[in-house]
Amino acid sequence: MIHGIFMNRLQHLNKLEMIKINKNYTKELMLLILLFATAYSLLVSKCGKVWTNDHFPPFVPKSEEAR
Repeated sequence: MIHGIFMNRLQHLNKLEMIKINKNYTKELMLLILLFATAYSLLVSKCGKVWTNDHFPPFVPKSEEAR
């Protein structure tokens, strides 16, 4: 009987630990998303607008075989 009570208590603690770990990962994920959004907005403000394919020069192969 004591063994059963101990095992139930241990399983309950494991669930609480998993919730705590998941909260830590959620916090880190939110910080990572915030960092990405901040970096992206800073790059867009420094570079003006987002580059599209129109901004790149056309690719011309140098060898005749590639043309």
